[in-house]
Amino acid sequence: MRTIKVLILASMATLFAAAGDNAEAQSAVAVVPSAADDHPTPLPGVRRHRGQTRAMVDFQEGLTDDAVNLLTAYQRGGLRPNRLYVGGYLRGGLYSERTNTAGKFPILSRFPTQHDADKDNTDAITQNAVLTATANWQRWLSAYGQVEYSEVFFNPDRDDIQLREAYVVVGDLNRFPVYAAVGRKTIDFGEFDTFTPFTHSVNQHYFWALSETPVLELGYVHRGFRASASVFSGERQIRVAYAADGDDFGDNFALKASQILSLERLRGTVQLSASYLHDSIYNNNFTAHTRQAIARGGPPNAPLFPTIFEQERLGLASLSSVFRGEIIDFGVEWTRAMGTWPATSFDARTGEQYEDVPPLQAITVQSRVRFPLAGREARLATVFSQGIFGPEETAFDHAEQHSAAAEWQVTPWARMGVEYIYNNGFQPFVGIQDVSDTSVESHTVILGGNAVF
Repeated sequence: MRTIKVLILASMATLFAAAGDNAEAQSAVAVVPSAADDHPTPLPGVRRHRGQTRAMVDFQEGLTDDAVNLLTAYQRGGLRPNRLYVGGYLRGGLYSERTNTAGKFPILSRFPTQHDADKDNTDAITQNAVLTATANWQRWLSAYGQVEYSEVFFNPDRDDIQLREAYVVVGDLNRFPVYAAVGRKTIDFGEFDTFTPFTHSVNQHYFWALSETPVLELGYVHRGFRASASVFSGERQIRVAYAADGDDFGDNFALKASQILSLERLRGTVQLSASYLHDSIYNNNFTAHTRQAIARGGPPNAPLFPTIFEQERLGLASLSSVFRGEIIDFGVEWTRAMGTWPATSFDARTGEQYEDVPPLQAITVQSRVRFPLAGREARLATVFSQGIFGPEETAFDHAEQHSAAAEWQVTPWARMGVEYIYNNGFQPFVGIQDVSDTSVESHTVILGGNAVF
């Protein structure tokens, strides 16, 4: 743990030092679609732009940049105003995981119906099948909608097919650097990029915030700097955001600021980001995916579930630094709760408070190299991540996930890849003291791909 922290501090110091010789800062969006990708469809007035579709639905990178991504696409001419764009995206693969503890699969358990009591399991999984619609009126008003099918659902009551995002954005960056976005969208907290093609880092898995109720986001974008303030309901959101003090609009919020700097000596850019989420699902000891489950005392069939309800606001903070070069990318991110997680702060059997309980946190260090292969781009990536959840020498103290992947651009709009993941520790969110086990080790291989339509 100490070694990883030292590596992060050294990496950030290096990037800050290199940034002292920066040129004019670039856009805060890593992917800027080209107008050459704008193509008609058989439907009158309806067009498709696969570059923009990939930028908006990428589930591994650019997760919290959607509103600014949309505005930048219109600002730079990648998308044209007063048109309707439609798109599609498909991602899936063959997952094979071997665990040393029957029934405990750190990767396949993220797909609730995709594991059993054996030590080996192989399943074909559709991670995401998406349809999108993007529109703009008179440059100032844009709209985005995303219907998604996924075999990753976050509670048994949620449909496999969802209207995952639906929001409007008011703004024209060519004329004014301020914008407003309103609707159901990803909450602008953290970065959570993961360079591998299929699995999420520990940071992304535990801290990525998706909204269930409308979000109001106000932002500023200029010369690579952007800042935003997001306000939303205190209700239990799809992931991570949930307020202890009420469920009215405005009972929870997020703040974020980021800067992209051009590094002439390193022939690349670095994005430095800091963000804050006021309250989170980690504010109580009744770990559950819904407010109803919390109200009834947690999930059923949980013999070690606490009998005393404890809840107090627990905010989150995230720091990120991502370097993108001509052929090499490098990123570090640290997400930390502003205190301890009540679910891991005391013994669920006896109620006794643990000593030396660390703050809930996760760290990711990753790298990637890009190079041509048979005329198309190929990528090799490694991601090292670790989460700290409770006191040392408990069954729920930490989890490690390290992965390596190779990916190849088969066609301009289709990619195929292979990924290997090593996991140490089985740490589910719901009822963490019931089934957690730091002795679990698993090895996973994924063969799959994705395509944009």
